[in-house]
Amino acid sequence: MKKNYINYLLWISFVFNIAFLGHFIYKTIQFHNFEKQGRNFAHPHRPHKRNKRAMMNKEIDPIMEEMRLKNVKYRIMFFNELAKEKPDYSNLDLIADSLNKTQSSIESHISQHFILKRQTMNADEAIEFYGGLVNREENSCRRIKERQIRRQE
Repeated sequence: MKKNYINYLLWISFVFNIAFLGHFIYKTIQFHNFEKQGRNFAHPHRPHKRNKRAMMNKEIDPIMEEMRLKNVKYRIMFFNELAKEKPDYSNLDLIADSLNKTQSSIESHISQHFILKRQTMNADEAIEFYGGLVNREENSCRRIKERQIRRQE
């Protein structure tokens, strides 16, 4: 009797393995066919993700890259000064001011980028894109508040 159970389990396992391999081969062939046809690979239930990326137009902005590099250099200088045995606090204040200025200029540049992009969008695109950003920020705010409440308990 025990031998029959083992045989049944082996056959069930064999059938599941064949089904899995068949599904894997089918999806691989489907992927290659889509690739040859140049189709969009966005998830069918979330087509807006691909549209948001297209709306932001993710080309590299050399001005923004330069500001980010400057910001990173100031952070490195700041942390190097803090890592010293006896940091120069007046120098730390100067580096911190420079760091704050570069961060402010980055934020200003990003805001201007959003404004320029909004001018090229129609109302539906703007509602979809900026509404998603609003939801993301509201969720972030909610998580912060929940964390604060948990810490107070």
